[in-house]
Amino acid sequence: MGIKIRKSAIHNLLPLFWLITASSCEKKATDKLLFTSNSKKIEDETHHFGEDLRFEVTARKVAFDSITLEINDKKTINGNALRLDSSFAHYGINTLESSIFYEGGKRSTRKLTFTMLPAKAPTQGSYKIIKTFPHDKNYFTEGLSFQDGFVYESTGGKGKSKLVRYALNATRPEAEAKLSKKYFGEGIALVGDSIYQLTYESRKVLIYDRQNLKRKGELDYPPMLSEGWGMHYQKPYLLVSDGSSNIYFFDKRLNLKHKIQVTTDRALVKNINELEVFEGKIYANVWQRPIILVIDMDTGVVKSEINLRDLMTKHKRTGVLNGIAAYGRHLLITGKNWGELFEISIQLQT
Repeated sequence: MGIKIRKSAIHNLLPLFWLITASSCEKKATDKLLFTSNSKKIEDETHHFGEDLRFEVTARKVAFDSITLEINDKKTINGNALRLDSSFAHYGINTLESSIFYEGGKRSTRKLTFTMLPAKAPTQGSYKIIKTFPHDKNYFTEGLSFQDGFVYESTGGKGKSKLVRYALNATRPEAEAKLSKKYFGEGIALVGDSIYQLTYESRKVLIYDRQNLKRKGELDYPPMLSEGWGMHYQKPYLLVSDGSSNIYFFDKRLNLKHKIQVTTDRALVKNINELEVFEGKIYANVWQRPIILVIDMDTGVVKSEINLRDLMTKHKRTGVLNGIAAYGRHLLITGKNWGELFEISIQLQT
């Protein structure tokens, strides 16, 4: 079922004010104009929507006439008070350029970035194991999908990477495609009658015929992607992670349409890995962590966290949790070199 993505929707933003205080000294200028500010402090700290943020500027040796602020190259404010809203501000890293005008038209500019986080912490979701299926322990799982009765899986490792298709409960794949030794397989996406497969550092997307898993093309990575990690197709977008806090939204030719940054009330969340869209939210693994994040598709805000540490402990799974696939009203999950594929139900707090 397709999910309609609201391109510019950012929900529940509380008002944020930029309070700018400025002082000036009208001493006789002798050598040069010196401006000081608290910009480093602004960049080093994180800020939450609803907080007051002070941008303090001191102009020495000359009086300044006015200040303008430009946010994310989208909005310019004349004056020294700014209320952020969803038309130009977003969760994650924002840019600010301040311009100080003095002596009848001269200008001094300062550029900085600041990190905005949501005020509300993620809720803690829970899960229940419904059924356990066999999974090949030799599979270093990088991508997982389920459609029309079959599991599609991408495995990693130089010289070991492959794309396989198998039925649940099967111990052998009914079709597979081995990758060249130069490729390290990563996340996959089912795109109509094609399968897209990321590569780790080769900067290539490999494209296969979904029926026979034969290669039929490839695409080069766009400049902003240095690595490929997780991928999912949610019409009309290819969602791609690269190990950072970013989730990119591309078209099928890898033209960037927009991106979100994954955030909690504590920090930007890095190492975003395998991706799946389920019930209107992005479900994501995080490299080396036993959790699944439930992410708002429009804002990047983590709404819930599901901790699977006890599942891994009970079943003595030491490999990294990685692999999420929608399976009706449930999820299929697994990990790197796990011997099981778990069907689980999810309960989220509202």
